[in-house]
Amino acid sequence: MEFPSRLHAVRLRIAARVFWKLYRRRQRDGVCVSMIRAVDAAWQEIRDISDVTNDGGVRSYFAALIFTSASPCFALDVAALLRNDLLVTHDTFFSPAHQQNKTFALFWRQIRELEWFHYLRDAFHKALNSVVLTYVHKVCRARYDEPIFTKILSWRRGVFLPWLQSAVCLHQMQTSEKLKQKEKIYMSMSLTVEEKFVDLRISEMYDIITEFPESVSAVQELKGPLERTHRHKKLAHSVREMLQRRLLHPGASTSQIIDVFSSSVKVLQILKSSVVDSLVDIATGPVRSYLKKRKDTARCIAASLTDQSNSDLHHELCRTDSQILEISVESDDEMAPLQATPKTAAQVKLLPMLISIYDSPEVFVGEYRLILCDKWAIFFVS
Repeated sequence: MEFPSRLHAVRLRIAARVFWKLYRRRQRDGVCVSMIRAVDAAWQEIRDISDVTNDGGVRSYFAALIFTSASPCFALDVAALLRNDLLVTHDTFFSPAHQQNKTFALFWRQIRELEWFHYLRDAFHKALNSVVLTYVHKVCRARYDEPIFTKILSWRRGVFLPWLQSAVCLHQMQTSEKLKQKEKIYMSMSLTVEEKFVDLRISEMYDIITEFPESVSAVQELKGPLERTHRHKKLAHSVREMLQRRLLHPGASTSQIIDVFSSSVKVLQILKSSVVDSLVDIATGPVRSYLKKRKDTARCIAASLTDQSNSDLHHELCRTDSQILEISVESDDEMAPLQATPKTAAQVKLLPMLISIYDSPEVFVGEYRLILCDKWAIFFVS
């Protein structure tokens, strides 16, 4: 680091003491007021020194004086100032009297001209992440029955990115290198918004699954952000853990487990990616293993296929026009191997995955035949 002259070093040390004196008045004047006054006084002193000399190292030396004696709460106060200003910008954005907070814009320009941004970068990103997380949770939490991501996009375009441009003085960037930096910041912060949205939906995935198909809007609008954030593996492992913790216990009936399993497959088929082909297998593997241990699983599956009144599996297979079973009777009256012939790739996995929990389909075929015989017997008796 290049050091300033002795005279200027003395002035800078005095300026540093004045800065901390003004900052420590935050208990009386409030964090925002004391921070803005302290930074403004420091900026004025550096500008006065720069006007009378080309002495190198003035800004770097002054920054070293400030941040070598800075307490941890200083960065926290900067983050709080940023967070509060962005929240105020959001709250007043749709007001007819809305106008840009010029005080904050000046404050952040002074921070950059003092060359302090490097020291406050972590506080800056912490504040941004906190505000984005707060807004996404406020708008989207537990709302699955209608498209909601468009509101997030509108907020990002109308509030967040314009505020970001003002905060880091992106409008002043003209050179090609600075324009690239501007584009990089925009892309990074846009991705941050989508990441917070995806993380929220992943944390709510069990509720989305159990409410499907009423939650189909939430599933469909998640597909795009999920692709762009590459969080498929996180989704798969999160769903796996949720199913194990909230579904696979003695209190849940076999039919309930089969219904949730069916909904899980449908949801994950919508969200699946060509990059992560095993999404469904990873998420639902423990459910299949658990169902195999239950003695009434085969009978519940077979009953679901023949229950026309209240079976999610039966209605789904009817809606997709799937030909469930092609069973032929040989001359010795033995049943042929079970086959599933769905029409599209999205319909392929549900029934075969349920039946494949057994090493052989014969267990299922036997239960299916018994249920059909019972239904025919009731039909003829009646």
